Amino acid sequence: MHHINVEGTANVVNLALLHGIKKLCHVSSVAALGRTGEEASLDETANWVTSKYNSAYAISKYGAEREVWRGVAEGLDAVIINPGVIIGPGNWKTDSSMLFRQVWKGLSFYTSGVNGFVDVRDVSETMICLMESDIINERYVVVAESKKFRDVFDYIADKIGRKRPGIHAGPLLTDMAWKFELMKSWFTGSKPVITKETARSAGNKTFYSNLKIKNALQMEFRSVDKPIEDAAEYFLKENQVFQ
Repeated sequence: MHHINVEGTANVVNLALLHGIKKLCHVSSVAALGRTGEEASLDETANWVTSKYNSAYAISKYGAEREVWRGVAEGLDAVIINPGVIIGPGNWKTDSSMLFRQVWKGLSFYTSGVNGFVDVRDVSETMICLMESDIINERYVVVAESKKFRDVFDYIADKIGRKRPGIHAGPLLTDMAWKFELMKSWFTGSKPVITKETARSAGNKTFYSNLKIKNALQMEFRSVDKPIEDAAEYFLKENQVFQ
């Protein structure tokens, strides 16, 4: 992740400076705003705080943003967006699209965590509008709603015809889960569904404000229910690959 997110971004920034690129749009993440393990409401003014609750992914995305700001200091015009969990159809075995597959396979547990979610179409439209605007050297939280993981899992389950997760996974249970997944991966070579980092973040209650981007572009976000409904429709058409 460091090699791709930090060094890769540095390469893009260097080439943009070298070739006089007019404007760069960098896709970061709300993870780059940082987490402390405490319930929090965050926006673009959040200052990064070193914490065990910041995942390796978050650290790499924060490092990538620093490369963009370094480019800005050297004369590059840029905009940064910080999307939440992006919902949309895709590779059902990776990233946020994997949520649909996990619920399909029978997800029994839910956590008390809260995170920001957004439709993939809103992310794309935001990027286009920012690039076509005169806005430079700003960053924006791109989140439609801050929702409980449980509510998201329940709605996915409803839309793909599966049972809702019914067991609350507190800190003790999630700690046991990531250790079990780690041991299983040693023996099977499979990628752990839950890691130490995701177990920690699953219980975080982090709310995000989208007022800055809404005011800048005069835009409204789709409800998170909409991308779940649309992605579920695609998933059901393609679920035969999991049979």
